[in-house]
Amino acid sequence: AYLQIERELFMLRGGQQWNGFGITLAAELIHTGFYFKLKTPVVVELMYGKLDENGRSDTDVALVLGSDLNLYEDYRSGAVDNATTNDRDQYALQVSYASEMFSVGGYFSENRDRTVLDLDNDQNVFGLWAKANFGMFSFETEMDFFGGEMEMGPGVRDIDYVGAQFYFLASVKLSDVFKIDGEFFYAQGTDEGSDSGNFQEIQLSCIDNGMDDWVPETMSHLDGMYHVLPSWDIFEPWNDSGVVAGQLSLEFTAAPGLTLHGQMGYAQA
Repeated sequence: AYLQIERELFMLRGGQQWNGFGITLAAELIHTGFYFKLKTPVVVELMYGKLDENGRSDTDVALVLGSDLNLYEDYRSGAVDNATTNDRDQYALQVSYASEMFSVGGYFSENRDRTVLDLDNDQNVFGLWAKANFGMFSFETEMDFFGGEMEMGPGVRDIDYVGAQFYFLASVKLSDVFKIDGEFFYAQGTDEGSDSGNFQEIQLSCIDNGMDDWVPETMSHLDGMYHVLPSWDIFEPWNDSGVVAGQLSLEFTAAPGLTLHGQMGYAQA
C-alpha cells in the first residue's frame, strides 16, 4: 500500500513501491520508503528506501561469522556491540530531460548496509543513460560506474567494490514485418577478485538490493525462450571476470499471429 500526492509541479509517494533509474540495468528496488519527483523541464527525482531494519537472526549471524566460534560467542555475549546493526537503506537521485524524440539523464544511487559487527558495507553506482526514437531507428544506452567498500574489521584489509560497464541497444524496423536488433555489452573486471588469491576487490554489475539482475539480452528479469547468450549475469559471467559481448536479433512477422525470431551472439570474459 502507498499514499501518492500528485500536483502540477511535483509528485510525492510514500509506502510500498517500485523504483528504477536509468534503463534499470544497475539500480532498481521494491521497498518501503519515499519517492519525490519535481516536474520541471529538467526532471529531478529523489528516493529513499528502507530495505531491512535490524532483522538478522542468530542463524544468519552464524553464517556470516563462519567458523570463528570465539567471535560468534563474543557477539552472543554482547562483547561485540550489535545494537545498531542490520539496517539496510538505499538512496537515489536522478536528473533527466525528455523530448518527443529522445531522453537523457544521470543518476546516483547508494545501498548502505550495517553488518553484524556494526561495520559498513556500502555499494554505490553513478550512471549516465540515453534513449531515442527516430521512427524506423531507435536506441538506448547506459554507462555505469560502481564503487563502495566492505569493512572487514580491525586488522583486516577492507574490500573495495569496483566496476564499469556499458550497454548499447540499436533497433532498426525495416518494414512492418521485419526488425533487426543489435546489442553490445562491455564490463570491466578485476584481477584482485575472490578467485585471484589476492582478494581485495569485488566487481559489481548492479546494486545489491535483493532484486534479480536485469537480463538485457531478453529485455526482462527472466530468461526468455529466445536468447543465445547463457542465462548468467551478462556483465559478469564468472566471478569478477568482466565481459565483451554482442548479440544480433532478427524478427520477422510471417503472418498474423506467427512471428519468426532468430539470434546469434558472442561473449568473451
